[in-house]
Amino acid sequence: MYQTTQQGAARIEPTLGHFKMFIDGRWAEAADGATLAIVDPASEAVVATVANGGLEEAALASEAARYARPGPSAGDEYTVERATYLTAAARKVRERVDQLARLRDAADGEAHRRLH
Repeated sequence: MYQTTQQGAARIEPTLGHFKMFIDGRWAEAADGATLAIVDPASEAVVATVANGGLEEAALASEAARYARPGPSAGDEYTVERATYLTAAARKVRERVDQLARLRDAADGEAHRRLH
């Protein structure tokens, strides 16, 4: 569940913070300042806000993706770099597994279970 806000709207203080879009190697807000409030359906509390990109951001991301994939000569170097990023992302998920489980359980209406 989410709510759309525009630049200049009342500031919402989410529990998880604000998240930008990652486009062409940079973190970015929406060009028009629009955001989405991510709402916990169980409590109706805002748990996060995210940049709400539009057509301009979609075009930038599409263009960046077109050039992001390396050619065949990049092979092993690209594989190692990709594995490094994926390993770091997995580490971040593991660090927040309890928090993520509570959010998932609250959204599903299930009792929280320890995952480790």
